[in-house]
Amino acid sequence: MNQFPEAGQVIVEDGFLKHYMEIVAHCALPYQWQMLNGELGENPTMRNFRIATGDEQGAFGGVPYQDTDLAKWLDAVGCALGNERNPELEALADAAIDTIVRAQDADGYLDTYYQLVCPDRKWTDPESHELYCFGHMIEAGVSYSEGTGKRALLEAACRLADHVGRVFGPAEGKLHGYRGHEIIEMALVRLAAHTGEACYLRLAEWFVHARHDTPEAFYRGERKEGNPLDYGSWGWGDPERETSSYEHVTGHAVRAMYLYSGMADVARLMGDEKLLAHCTALFTGLTRRQMYITGGIGATSVLEAFTYPYDLPNDTLYAETCASVGLCFFAQRMALAERDSCYADAVERCIFNLLPAAVAQDGEHYFYVNPLQVNAEACLKSPLKTHVKPERQPWFDCACCPPNLARFFASLPRYLYAYSAKGVTVHQYAPSAARFQMDGGSMTVRQSTGYPFDGVVQIAVEQEVSFRQELALRIPDWCESWALCDVWGDPMNVRPEKGYLNVEIYGSCAFTLTLDMTPRLMQANRRVREDAGLAALQRGPVVYCVEQADNGELLENLSVKARSPIRIEMRNDVKGFGPYPAMRLRGETDATEPRTELYFPCAQRRDTEITAVPYCLWGERTVGEMLVWLRRT
Repeated sequence: MNQFPEAGQVIVEDGFLKHYMEIVAHCALPYQWQMLNGELGENPTMRNFRIATGDEQGAFGGVPYQDTDLAKWLDAVGCALGNERNPELEALADAAIDTIVRAQDADGYLDTYYQLVCPDRKWTDPESHELYCFGHMIEAGVSYSEGTGKRALLEAACRLADHVGRVFGPAEGKLHGYRGHEIIEMALVRLAAHTGEACYLRLAEWFVHARHDTPEAFYRGERKEGNPLDYGSWGWGDPERETSSYEHVTGHAVRAMYLYSGMADVARLMGDEKLLAHCTALFTGLTRRQMYITGGIGATSVLEAFTYPYDLPNDTLYAETCASVGLCFFAQRMALAERDSCYADAVERCIFNLLPAAVAQDGEHYFYVNPLQVNAEACLKSPLKTHVKPERQPWFDCACCPPNLARFFASLPRYLYAYSAKGVTVHQYAPSAARFQMDGGSMTVRQSTGYPFDGVVQIAVEQEVSFRQELALRIPDWCESWALCDVWGDPMNVRPEKGYLNVEIYGSCAFTLTLDMTPRLMQANRRVREDAGLAALQRGPVVYCVEQADNGELLENLSVKARSPIRIEMRNDVKGFGPYPAMRLRGETDATEPRTELYFPCAQRRDTEITAVPYCLWGERTVGEMLVWLRRT
């Protein structure tokens, strides 16, 4: 069975992904702790736990799911400490964990909102976030145990899960259905894998099917698209009938991704082929019809939800950071069930575009919403666009995205490889070293590359004792031509299977994979009405955008010439990032001088030079307009 590496098994040594892991470990996590502890302004997160222990007097503050901000922060710290020990950060986390453990009720219950505000209403509101809070704390317990070997938070997580098992289930006297924000399903699966306790996996399986079957009005009957009760739904269609009944993903984008992740886990581990086929249909429909070119998902701010296939507006969208994190969770789990490059391709689209764009180089400013078109005046004055921000924010009232982004980047080493008794799969390219214990002996895989800005990937395999294994190398969906050569530079004749080159190895060896990174103009499916006649710039996995800083205002007046040669120009003007390749190409713009009339006859257009920069770096230099999709002539 395929599995992803454990903490410390993969070391990301340098490059783009390492850069963002360093931002998280050394900038974002200390900053977020200060936020959560109320040191940078009024934030009640840690205070709520101190009140629950009796260490401090006061009333609960914040949103009902405030606990999850701390849980995600601890999750991120656990992953970060698994990559690199940091005694100071670990001491802060240990102290926070001690407070959490003391705040937990004797029966395992832990949700400071209900403990402090309405203890008599526990498990009475089917729309509550109790299971969401429990799920995030369970995930934190597993990550902190994996990263440090310490068990205090893990044992608290087990008590949480045991409490859930006593309250929920099919037996008489238990709760048989619950709505609320998904994550408990995937959290229980992780806990089962880490502890070896199968009861948690069975509980996760029950939750997955309870989401579908009860209460009846939730998933069936008079359901309508956009209905808030449709959050996290299975998607139109009923997997109990034929899979072909599936129509499209619907509901709240984050909740859907968390549920689908739990569904994929349960389907794979329980051998549920019908459920797995439904997950495959969900993933395929999502990424082929409802995903932005940057890896964003969620087309509307109304209920933070999907709408319908090919509806992908660029300036009123939501594309929440957490939704793309959730997409990576879903893709990673599907990659364990089936080795098909479409899953790693989706992760790649997120990790080199939307997700790094969501955090500033200082680790202290974040995007919650990730647009593809920004006009600062519209963001301020249009009621349809006030959720879109033209610059990263220091924090949010609902601050789910900053710690969620931190825990994702801290866990990146586990997304690079997968392995089984048969061999090793390289899903993502980054300078790294990974050590695996295989049936034939130990094997180390090393990557040297400048990816994603350079398409040359050098891979070395070291075996202490020679044995036969398979090494699978992904050919990304954007790559039209590639070459694989051995250590002597001779081409290797290997055909891709479902997007992977399967190389049989014996003993220590080395390869060079060269991926053609010629810049390209991309167009959207003709059904995406918002992008009709437009083009986006992409080089390798990196999507580019134009900014006011380089091209002046009124970016919508620009048009690119489809046959214009694209030049690469190295720049180093983003503080804290380092050199990066910008694009320069010829285009056109409006030739008219400023006029007072609102309408007048069409005028000639004039040639101009267009500069584009990686989308992940937009807004890092100055605040201004930004645009991904340009007119095409």
